[in-house]
Amino acid sequence: MNVRNQAIRIFILLGLTSCELEKSNFNAKYLPYTQAFMEATGYNLLEPSESHILPETLTEISGLTLVNDSIVACVEDESGLIFLYSLSKEKMVDQLRFAGPGDYEGIELVGDDVFVLKSNGNLYQYSLSEQTTETIKTPLKRKNNAEGLAFDSTNNRLLILCKGSAGINDREIEGKAIYAYDLERGFISEPVMLITPQHMINWNQTQPAELKLSEKRLGFMPSGIAVHHNGDYYMVATVGKLLMVLSPSGNIKHAIPISPRVFRQPEGICFTSQGDLIISNEGQDGSGRIQVFDNALKN
Repeated sequence: MNVRNQAIRIFILLGLTSCELEKSNFNAKYLPYTQAFMEATGYNLLEPSESHILPETLTEISGLTLVNDSIVACVEDESGLIFLYSLSKEKMVDQLRFAGPGDYEGIELVGDDVFVLKSNGNLYQYSLSEQTTETIKTPLKRKNNAEGLAFDSTNNRLLILCKGSAGINDREIEGKAIYAYDLERGFISEPVMLITPQHMINWNQTQPAELKLSEKRLGFMPSGIAVHHNGDYYMVATVGKLLMVLSPSGNIKHAIPISPRVFRQPEGICFTSQGDLIISNEGQDGSGRIQVFDNALKN
């Protein structure tokens, strides 16, 4: 190797080392919260075990749901397509047309049906066997900015997470609301859970390491929701950069700041059958990503 090539190699290695050191120093402020969260839940939110760079069609990925432990179904903001992505093969394996273009934000597989959530609160029920779609209108409107969808199997209901206004029918409600669509009885008009700034302040005061609750963090805007196998509700927020865990009764169990170096724009969240955590990130100025976080407590 000549002197010039050797110098270039050393320069590149030093550059990579510098980048890793910068990332490590940046993430250091998240470490105490991350360690406490890992001890409690098993998830190290600074170190994904897998990171999948998505094709251009999923740059604006907005939600995902587990099909099986090797395939997830995804939606993005505009197309009206369900994309099937293989985690094991690291590529798209199929796509299904369920509706025309629209602002789609959440997706959930329930039996043979895929439910897709639009930002105006409408649900689209797509039958995999019949390849037909039924539109379900809810009282939610654009001002509610419905963003996340999850299946609560214990109560046989879909959970709809609102990033915007918490109230419906001109009712003013403070905080961020989770509404339910009961698969037998239909939409429930009262929020099943509500997270207010005061709830966050009260919880924070009981913590050994308090969060810095800035105005942005208190006004966090959750973008994804999933139900853990133990019944807890996990919510992720791009605005406010938080991951929050609620008990089945709606009490805050954890609220952890997440690193923007790891989570560029978290939008979707789900769990594998083994309890590993999967989070999708929109691309912003790059590619969309799916990240997997092993559950260290599963064994």
